[in-house]
Amino acid sequence: LGCLPLALAQAGAYMVARSKTIEDYLTTYAQFQEELLKAETRRAPKHEPIWITFDMNFKALEMECPAALQTLKQSSWLASSAIPEILLLNMINIGEEMEAQSKILIWDEIKESINKYSLMRIKTEQHVLDIHPILQGILLSKQTQEERETRFIEVNIFFDAVFRYLRNAKIKIDYKNFLSHAECLNQHGSMLANRHKDINFLPIMPNALEDIYVRLMLFKKHLEFLKKKKEIFEKKYGNDSVDVALVSNEIGGGLLGLGNPREAKKHCELALSKVENHYHKEHIDMSFILNNLGRSYQDLGSFDKAKEYFKRLLGILEMPAASGGYEGEKVKPLINLAVVLLKLGLLEEAEQYADQALNLQESCLHLPEDLDLGEVYHLLGEIYAKRKNFERAEEKLKECLKIKQDQVGPWHVKIATVSGSLGSVYRELGRFSESKEYLERALERQIRLFGKEHFNLAPTLINLGSVYAQLGAVADAETHYALAIKIREAHFGKDHLEIVEPLYNLALLYKTIGQRVEAENLLIRSKQICENNIGGEQYLSIIENLLKGLKNNSGKSTGSNQRPSAKL
Repeated sequence: LGCLPLALAQAGAYMVARSKTIEDYLTTYAQFQEELLKAETRRAPKHEPIWITFDMNFKALEMECPAALQTLKQSSWLASSAIPEILLLNMINIGEEMEAQSKILIWDEIKESINKYSLMRIKTEQHVLDIHPILQGILLSKQTQEERETRFIEVNIFFDAVFRYLRNAKIKIDYKNFLSHAECLNQHGSMLANRHKDINFLPIMPNALEDIYVRLMLFKKHLEFLKKKKEIFEKKYGNDSVDVALVSNEIGGGLLGLGNPREAKKHCELALSKVENHYHKEHIDMSFILNNLGRSYQDLGSFDKAKEYFKRLLGILEMPAASGGYEGEKVKPLINLAVVLLKLGLLEEAEQYADQALNLQESCLHLPEDLDLGEVYHLLGEIYAKRKNFERAEEKLKECLKIKQDQVGPWHVKIATVSGSLGSVYRELGRFSESKEYLERALERQIRLFGKEHFNLAPTLINLGSVYAQLGAVADAETHYALAIKIREAHFGKDHLEIVEPLYNLALLYKTIGQRVEAENLLIRSKQICENNIGGEQYLSIIENLLKGLKNNSGKSTGSNQRPSAKL
């Protein structure tokens, strides 16, 4: 058998299963070898013993348990390692209705047979199975062209169905494991499409792959996937079709994940114009585009425009025909609108929408899968903090952090966001050591997830700068404020209102340590930005008061051991 471990394992399994001696086995082997050599398919000589030993076990299995043979063929389309047992179990008897109990009994027979002939390795405790890649290749070669096409589509359908079931039932999913199988199916789809020049083998299957990319925050891979999807849809449906427009909107969502709201806005606005040409302005397809446009304007700091899109989205979802009667679909837009109102300083209105979202979430059975009470608790924590109710804010944020840690683990972006919010609350409560701990933890996660220059880092850098200043670590405070200014200038431009917050805080730091000229220059720049931007008037009196204070104390050093007394 050419000293090939896989061929030896197959031979040993065959002899045990069929009660054969070595002499009996060699006789049968010679017969199969002659049959194989007559076959038209050319194979690498070094793998010939594996083909022969597999063929012998394959034929024996075909007689004893045809369902096991079906499972093997299905496994040939997936990644070779850690195939989820629940996936293979649900693929039994494709196209026929079957009771769950019957499937489990047949599945036990299948496992016994494939284990007996050493065709797959069963990892009982992990509930997964492995198959050798060489066996996958042999199994694929034994499927006719028609069978390949049918099998590929069926495996994709069942993969999506099982993934959707696990997600909807809120059963914990190993997304990294599912990713390997989804990407493998996607590669097979690409090869089939290239080989047959048939647009029906779209290399964007399975549908779950897109969701998996998002949940694992693989934003670059997700964007590549969407661009390929758009290219295929343009060939199939034409450039001006609604299907292409909706993919353009998805690309906008992918760009938002990568922190590029300007490009996202362009894709979403193009999508909106195309969809508006096909449907009336209250059509449900508008809702996905309006949501991404609202998020784009929010990330660009245009909160009034974001508010306009989120309110239009809510108007669509409030129509019974559009929402399908699922009140829970309004929860996410309510949260998004409340966040924008919070940014605009409209705290009472923001709290009203947040409470409405909370009431819906507690009463609705049908909710989006990615939504939980943690989202609303985080929002309410932020609102309570802005209203100076810091004890209540701490309570809500801690509840949110517990929910998120149980769901997504310690390194998820949501953990970083909530940790940052808690750090800010502790700063306001004067608990600076705790604040520093949570904010540093948040920054570490954000850098690990986004890199060192992503715009999401800026709020954490500003808050950390404030805490370092309160703790007397002036150099650290200056470094963090300066980096926040640099990041926001790169993202928003040098004259955007978002630049004022770190500028003001750095000016306050310089005033405290006696660097009056530097402080004055920063405040003058902040004042000019506020005068040139809508919404800047809310900061003008604070900036002007600090400028007056600098002039009144002209020539006097405040002393480097003093700490800043206020924060914008």
